[in-house]
Amino acid sequence: YIAPAPVELLPIAGEVAQAILARSNKYGLSHTVSHDIATEPNPPSPAELMSVSRAVRTREKLALIDLDVILVEGSFLAALAHQLGRERALDECVNRRDWGWLTRQQGIAAVFAGVSRQTFTSVAKSLPLSPDMIDTVIKLKMQGFTVGVVSDRFQIMVEIIRKRIFADFGIGHELQFENDLVVGRLLPHPFFLAENGCMEHEYCKRNVIVHLEHLR
Repeated sequence: YIAPAPVELLPIAGEVAQAILARSNKYGLSHTVSHDIATEPNPPSPAELMSVSRAVRTREKLALIDLDVILVEGSFLAALAHQLGRERALDECVNRRDWGWLTRQQGIAAVFAGVSRQTFTSVAKSLPLSPDMIDTVIKLKMQGFTVGVVSDRFQIMVEIIRKRIFADFGIGHELQFENDLVVGRLLPHPFFLAENGCMEHEYCKRNVIVHLEHLR
């Protein structure tokens, strides 16, 4: 996708994207969970906003990569569920199609309630990256791009993978922890909401572009 200047969404080479998409494990985001747990977006901390703002202002061009479809091989959620023996619970999410985006996201958080922060970190560090992704990011940066990753997944894993590929910043949703254990609740990142953003979805990765433009 190419967004209006000055922010660009640079598509990865078609051949690479097709190869990765063909191998991606496409999981839906739903789970048996009460509808009354939806939350308001969690405002980014001043430090987070400053970090992202500094990154997007570093260079004139910005490449925003969708982590969920072209960055990692397979599914982070599937790998985590397999390690924990919670594949059946995740499968129930995949088969549930009657909930909205936010309820499905909260359902995913509920699937992993009680999981330690260290477990999330371990899986994110071990998940195979898509072929040539590091080289692609480095080449983009050499061409003058600031490189960010955006994901419908959890910020804890977005940040780890961002560092693995040398991207400049990452944007995901905040998974709440208590005593380093998941409490089963997720706070959506407010950049996924935009008054003049995507007309099709209330929460959408395309809306992130609107906010990044304002930061510039």
